[in-house]
Amino acid sequence: MIGSVIGLLGVGLTVWATVHVADDGDKGTPDSKPTVSAPSPTVQSSADDAPQEQEQTSPTPSTAPSFQAPADSYAVVYKDRKVGISYGGFDVGTLDLDKPRAQEIQGGDYQTMKRDAKAEGKVLEPDLLYYTDDLAELLIEDGRTAVQTDTAPPTEPQQCAADAEAGGFDAIQMYEWPLDVGSGFCVITDQGNVVRLQITRFVGGDRSLARNPDRIEFNATMWRPSQS
Repeated sequence: MIGSVIGLLGVGLTVWATVHVADDGDKGTPDSKPTVSAPSPTVQSSADDAPQEQEQTSPTPSTAPSFQAPADSYAVVYKDRKVGISYGGFDVGTLDLDKPRAQEIQGGDYQTMKRDAKAEGKVLEPDLLYYTDDLAELLIEDGRTAVQTDTAPPTEPQQCAADAEAGGFDAIQMYEWPLDVGSGFCVITDQGNVVRLQITRFVGGDRSLARNPDRIEFNATMWRPSQS
């Protein structure tokens, strides 16, 4: 009887020891806990840090504006900017005053662009053209109004706009050298902006031989009508 009790106690002690050791082993195993990694700052980037993709725009025709009376107030977009237009010959020298940007475009390509724009009821971006049709001409593109001045153009946007509205300038034959340094234009662009152009220099050509200048350079100021 006593032997049986001792035997049972021995078995119980063995089982308790086994369970106790197993519990201590589970508590001491580091792999039993899940690991949490903090987000790496080099992986995530904010919108400010990410490269900004610039929208690519190609020159496209714009809707022809409906011209209105000069606005009460204007904001200066650029002032005393040096711009110029080069003689294209049978190619077309162009000057877009809204950007501003000068380009030379093949004559056939320009005429195709113009026909396509007209079919869509739109106008092309360039405001001034300089090329040969029959003779070398400096002219404004459709959808603009302008005035040519023999003296310095008005420096106030309201007066410049009013003169351009009533000016009726269309084209001028440059082989005759009808323009002088200091004279110029007021132009209302296809975007409705008002531009003062004063001639600063003629490059190339020969007035005495009736050879038109290769390039006409201007001092340009543009105003945008303020929103009412």
